[in-house]
Amino acid sequence: MKKKFWIGSMALLGVTAVAVAALDAGHLSPFVSSLNKAEGIEADYTMQTIGGTASKYKVALAKPDLAMIDTPTMTYVADGEMITTFDKKMNAYYKKEQTQEALAELFTDDNVAIWKSFFDEKALDFVKSTKSEGTKKRRGETFNIVSAVGDAKGEFTFRLHLDRQKMPKMAEFTTTNGSKSSTRVMNASKLT
Repeated sequence: MKKKFWIGSMALLGVTAVAVAALDAGHLSPFVSSLNKAEGIEADYTMQTIGGTASKYKVALAKPDLAMIDTPTMTYVADGEMITTFDKKMNAYYKKEQTQEALAELFTDDNVAIWKSFFDEKALDFVKSTKSEGTKKRRGETFNIVSAVGDAKGEFTFRLHLDRQKMPKMAEFTTTNGSKSSTRVMNASKLT
C-alpha cells in the first residue's frame, strides 16, 4: 500500500513539474511565437549598461534567412548564401558561406541575442522560469511585463516590456557574479 502511494505521489509530482514548466514557458511564448511567425522585423534600439553610455544597434531580419545586424563595432549582412562582416575598427570586410550555424552565430552577442527567436523558436529554451509582472504604462503605451530567470543559479535574469504585438520595446538584462551585478537596458526607438 505504501509503495503504491509513493509511486502515485511521484507520478503526481512529475505531472505537477511538467505543468509548472509549461506555465513558465507560457509567459514567453507569445513573444517567441510573434517573433518566430513574423515574415520580417526591423528594430532600431540602444543598449546601455547602467552607469555607462548608450550604444546604437539596428537589426533587420527577413524569412527565410536574411539578416542585417549593425552594432557599434561590426556590421553583418546575411544574404542567404554568404555572410559579409564589416569590422568597423579594422575597416575591413570578411565573407564566409552562410549556414544555419553561421547565421545562429550572429546572435551570440548578448546585445542582439533577443532577436534569435526570429529564426529559432527554441532560442529561449534555456530559460529556467518566467513570471508575469502584469501591465505597466510607459510613454503612453501599455506593456505586459514578463520576467525570466535564465540559469539555475539565477545569475542571469531579464525583464521584457512587450507591446500589443508581443514585441519588446524595452528590456532589462541583469548578470550577477557573486556580490556584483550589471544591468543592461534596451530601448527601441523603432520596432516594426
